[in-house]
Amino acid sequence: MEETLLSAQASISPHIYTVSEITNKIKTLLSEAFPFLWIKGEVSNITTSKAGHTYFTLKDKDSQISCVLFVRARLKIPILPQQGEEIAIGGLLTVYEKSGGYQIIVEEILSLSKKGKLWIEFERLKESLKKEGLFDSRHKKPIPALIDRVALVTSPTGAAIQDILKHLPDIEILIFGVQVQGEGSASQIASAIERINRLKEKCDVIIVGRGGGSIEDLWSFNEELTARAIFSSLIPVISAVGHETDVTISDMVADVRAPTPTAAGQMIKKMREEIIANLKDLSFKLTMQLEHLTKRESVKLKSLASSLVFTRPYLLVLKWQQRLDDLCLSSERLIKLMVSRNSERFRGLSEVYKRVESKVIDTQKKRLMVFEFELSARIDKIIAKQKVRLASTSCISSLDPKAPLVRGYSITYKKDGSIVRKAEDIKEKECLKIKLGQGRIEAEAIKIWR
Repeated sequence: MEETLLSAQASISPHIYTVSEITNKIKTLLSEAFPFLWIKGEVSNITTSKAGHTYFTLKDKDSQISCVLFVRARLKIPILPQQGEEIAIGGLLTVYEKSGGYQIIVEEILSLSKKGKLWIEFERLKESLKKEGLFDSRHKKPIPALIDRVALVTSPTGAAIQDILKHLPDIEILIFGVQVQGEGSASQIASAIERINRLKEKCDVIIVGRGGGSIEDLWSFNEELTARAIFSSLIPVISAVGHETDVTISDMVADVRAPTPTAAGQMIKKMREEIIANLKDLSFKLTMQLEHLTKRESVKLKSLASSLVFTRPYLLVLKWQQRLDDLCLSSERLIKLMVSRNSERFRGLSEVYKRVESKVIDTQKKRLMVFEFELSARIDKIIAKQKVRLASTSCISSLDPKAPLVRGYSITYKKDGSIVRKAEDIKEKECLKIKLGQGRIEAEAIKIWR
């Protein structure tokens, strides 16, 4: 019976797989059965290798499955899933031969939790505002060194307000109570910032913030409306939102980020204490310098008071009088010396002048005689020439029609201006004009002889 059984087993000759063969077989079967699938679950055990590949586990209440997100697919996914986040992944079901375990090679990721969606929106807005330059340091306004008036934008009932007030007991605080979470809260925060900038009595700084919470609780400070209101503020803004590990869009846009509301109060308090300490130090140094200057000038004053100017001023006058006498004597000696030298010079020049004068006079006399002779000849020529011209003038004058008038003759004109040459030219009772050598006469022809 046993021989028959052994013979049957030998005739069956079963195929014996190696581990690698069966693993590859399973891998092929899974790949063919599930070419691409979507699966959802909660993220846990997320890690990233030095090569940039991300490994995590996707689980639900009963089971879990390993997932791997390679670098090539990571470049297409803007935000990595977070611990505890509910996501849906799309990818290939396969077997990792080395461990023999099955896993999913992730190609796509969709966030199914509100936290994940908010995180994606946060990253999107952050990148958009960064490109616009709202985070650039060149837009950051400096916080004033000495702050006397602070505007606080926060919940009037939250713990943040007390955390800030307890550090600023001697500073004027204007509280603008707003809703810091929930629908419409971002609009209230932005509106409060705008109202503060319109105040006639300007504040030195604005603190915007609230206590800690989840990303949902802090979302008002991640909205674009809040970010743009902070950026547009002419007054420096300190963002004090949540705990130290919480970073919001408001923190990035604000001129200064405080890790917590308490830190914002401490920051202003410290700045105020430092400036007061500096003022006290400067005041002390100024007092010391004034005392030193007073002592130094006092010594100078005492020295001046004991000097000759004040004790025996007449000595200075005598000194200058003596100096004046010396100058007068020196001047007299110099004048006498100059007169003596110039007298000798003058005598020498006088003798030279006499010799030169004699020669010059002789020369000028000769020139004058020649000139007199030439002038006499020229005058004779001119007289002769003028005599000739005068004779010509006399002949011309005899032809002047007015010349007979001077000798007693007259010229008779009719009313129309024509000259009367004979008696027939006029009529009785006709008015005539008679021109004499000197003057004119109007007459009437009483009787005419022809």
